[in-house]
Amino acid sequence: MSSNEMSLGSGMRAGDASLAGPPPRLIQAYKDNDVDQAIIEEREREIRKINRDLVLVNEMFKDVASLVEGQRGTVEQIAVATESSHERAQAGLEQVQQAAANQSSCCIS
Repeated sequence: MSSNEMSLGSGMRAGDASLAGPPPRLIQAYKDNDVDQAIIEEREREIRKINRDLVLVNEMFKDVASLVEGQRGTVEQIAVATESSHERAQAGLEQVQQAAANQSSCCIS
């Protein structure tokens, strides 16, 4: 057996090496590279999706801010009307209390 036959192992000769294909370590390296590349591409897709989702959330916040700003005037009108109603109710209560006090001193036969 020649030295070439011994170094290839399992009875293969130097001329048979081209038929065997790449060594298993090289095949595994290609597979590992493919897996790494697939992981990189998946992460990139996920990052792009997160970015799109953040853009949508940003647009929603802007829409909500616009709605709140648009309702500001209405909310202020409601606050003014509520305060005015409270003041009138307080004045009406005072008038009723005064009328009740005046009626007790009145004598009707």
